Amino acid sequence: MYGTKSLNSSSPAKRMHSTLIGGRASSELDALVKGVPLQCVVRVKPNNGFQKETVKVNENRVGLVDANGRLGEEFEVSEVFGQSATTTMIFNQSLPAYVRAMIEGVNVSVFLYGATGSGKTHTMEGKGADTGIVQLISDNLFNVLEEKRYSNPSF
Repeated sequence: MYGTKSLNSSSPAKRMHSTLIGGRASSELDALVKGVPLQCVVRVKPNNGFQKETVKVNENRVGLVDANGRLGEEFEVSEVFGQSATTTMIFNQSLPAYVRAMIEGVNVSVFLYGATGSGKTHTMEGKGADTGIVQLISDNLFNVLEEKRYSNPSF
């Protein structure tokens, strides 16, 4: 659970907080902060022909099938994106609530984990037309702040 910090009602931080959320927390932010603050999102990398296992996706479960067709251990995750998913698709479906929470003052971290060559750098930085998560978060953050600025000139 997140710790809370009491803000003096006349402090700039309190005024900014009220401006950002319009005096009340959005249901999206409530669900994020009070719900599950950690998500495990899996992106299945296309098979390059060198892998010995095949990835099996069944709704929100991911498992490895060995060369003999046996399913190994399966894992339940928050979301699974197939081999054709772009980073933008993943961002649009999984991260906007976290950008909103970040604007509201919640500490947010995006952590990528995987073996060497699994696509962590590609996902973070992007390549060519497939924009990376860092750029998408930055763009979204500044777009939301700009919208707030125009909707409330005192912001």
